Amino acid sequence: MRRVWMFAVWVGLGCSGENEPAEPAPVEAVAPEAAPVPEVAPAAAPETAPEGGAPDDTGVLVSATGALEVESTSAPLDDALAALVAARLPYRTGLEREPEPDRHRAIVRVATLAGDSGRVTLVVVALDGWAAKFAATRAAGGDDAVRALLARHERAMEGCETEWACDDLSESILGDPSQVNVHVLRFSQPAGAATPTFDRASETHTSGLQRIRIRHLQDLDDDGRRELALRLDTMDGGADWMDTRHRQWFLDADSLVMQAQVVRAEDSGGHQMPDTEIQRRVQPRDVDGDGHRDLVVHTSGGASDDPNTYEIDPVDASGDATWRYDPATDVWLSPAPPAASD
Repeated sequence: MRRVWMFAVWVGLGCSGENEPAEPAPVEAVAPEAAPVPEVAPAAAPETAPEGGAPDDTGVLVSATGALEVESTSAPLDDALAALVAARLPYRTGLEREPEPDRHRAIVRVATLAGDSGRVTLVVVALDGWAAKFAATRAAGGDDAVRALLARHERAMEGCETEWACDDLSESILGDPSQVNVHVLRFSQPAGAATPTFDRASETHTSGLQRIRIRHLQDLDDDGRRELALRLDTMDGGADWMDTRHRQWFLDADSLVMQAQVVRAEDSGGHQMPDTEIQRRVQPRDVDGDGHRDLVVHTSGGASDDPNTYEIDPVDASGDATWRYDPATDVWLSPAPPAASD
């Protein structure tokens, strides 16, 4: 099963050329989803920005993206922008014309906002464990070193005897393809500037990533800046179990602060394990009257008490939970889990 899983990740992260084929990414109505990730990653307080979209003294467009209109949530990654992205990431694999098979280890998504003051481009790049290994090898010895690494891997696979031994040996040589780092990079180009300027970047870890896309760019917390909403489809599993999730991440499109991570749908189960089917609907609403919308998350679905049946009983936590917005940190705070009963 682990070998099937690794192959699934390879296919899931694969894309033609330097990017995965573009998908339409319209602004969507909030859809059913599932249980929240327990905690939001700590993040620095958001940066403030001048009113009106003026560049700062370095020429970087630092104004709130609320002053700009969304131009595209599925823009192409052109060669000039790809070079800027590659120069900023800790590894470059997948963003340049590289020899097979490692050039397709990246998923890239691009969104643009534009207005009279200039343009802001957000680039989302998901890179897996193999990409990191290939890049470190290339940095040390160039493309010939990458080819030698792949040849070593091929010889090792011919000599291993069991599926588990082969999986462990492969990960020891090439790294774990199920582990993925998602980078978000922000570039701005003030009106009249010839080229974009790098502003900042963020990095968040996940696992089992199959697909990622930009859902929308909207001001959801009423702070004057847009939120970048990402949808991630993940899959994890073993010899006798499988877990698939539809996750949603919210980042401030100016500061790139991670504001919330919500699991909007979950379907899991396996041999001698209860089947779980959970969905969650997320609605931004000002619950406490402070002028900022909170996230009201409604849970539905449930889990089977008997792993030998397919009957799904309602989960005890069905209902609404409120992730309150904290203006000081610019994040939605995940509610504390209910206390365990005696």
